Amino acid sequence: MKLLIVENDIATAAIIKRFLQGAYEVDVAYDSKGAAEMIAAAPYDAYLLDINLGEEINGIDLMTRIRKNANYSGQPLISVTAYATVQDKNEFLKSGFTHYVPKPVEKYKLLEVISTAIEECRRG
Repeated sequence: MKLLIVENDIATAAIIKRFLQGAYEVDVAYDSKGAAEMIAAAPYDAYLLDINLGEEINGIDLMTRIRKNANYSGQPLISVTAYATVQDKNEFLKSGFTHYVPKPVEKYKLLEVISTAIEECRRG
């Protein structure tokens, strides 16, 4: 299974990628422009999006754009963010994310959420 991580912090992206190695094939985009190019080229089985990308477009905007892309057909859109209150989580899920992982990311929690997200999206 192939995942796309969109994370502007290089160290955080490296940690998440390391957590997922061996379980998934992982691509990383460090900004929304790179993410858009990768998404347009091929579909992914799940998308892990940081909310604060440090640019005009944020993770919520990018999630909305992914949903409009021709290669998107209901795959999980997982927010991975330092916005970690219950209110934040509810806001992101209400905005259209399928799942949520708070930072700092815990390996087993991340793997559990991704596995659950993919399974739920397959069931429809």
